[in-house]
Amino acid sequence: MHVQPPVVVKRAFPGHPYSLDDGLGIRRIESDGRKQIEILALAPVLANHPIVEQAIRTRASRYAGIEMRSFAPVRVLERNGASLQIVTELPAGVRLSHLLAHVESTREVLPDSAVFELTALIVNAVASLHAWPGGCAHGAINPAHILIADDGRVVLTDGVFGAGLEALQRNRDALWREFRLAVPPAANLARFDQQTDVTQMGAVILALVLRRPLQAAEYPRGVS
Repeated sequence: MHVQPPVVVKRAFPGHPYSLDDGLGIRRIESDGRKQIEILALAPVLANHPIVEQAIRTRASRYAGIEMRSFAPVRVLERNGASLQIVTELPAGVRLSHLLAHVESTREVLPDSAVFELTALIVNAVASLHAWPGGCAHGAINPAHILIADDGRVVLTDGVFGAGLEALQRNRDALWREFRLAVPPAANLARFDQQTDVTQMGAVILALVLRRPLQAAEYPRGVS
């Protein structure tokens, strides 16, 4: 069974700037003549931070060899003055965040079977990344960064930002408020490792079970 999102769920139109409200920046969809690409103009809080940029570049270079159908590959990072753009290959599909918002606003029924299948696909995608040699982690898993492709697979996007976000040295509350990212409690500042991926995946699955996005006030204090 393939999870096929309704055609009325919000999609990005080629050439039109849009935001995922994830704190990372402004995006647009283009085509290079062969494949669909997404161009993300990184938000100033990230683009103007040299340590963050270096961490993102290092992560992108390290993950360049990952060949998984469930992981969207970064093609290039381009610096142009104060602007830093990240170009990623992206299949056609619907963001999980848009699907959840659509279900919440329209009260359409998302069957248990679809929730279970999406959960399994997400868990398998994250597990496949963790199984890649070198202790790979995503670090920025949330519904906005999970794409339900038109061919039925789940694709993890925005997988090179974890190390950069860690370099910002934000606490749990700030990471949730600014980037909608769940992180586990820790004595020190958050580490964007595989344990954090599991916490973020749990928050995504909770949103799926609830059939709606988690609200700003519901994490971290609202969730044990």
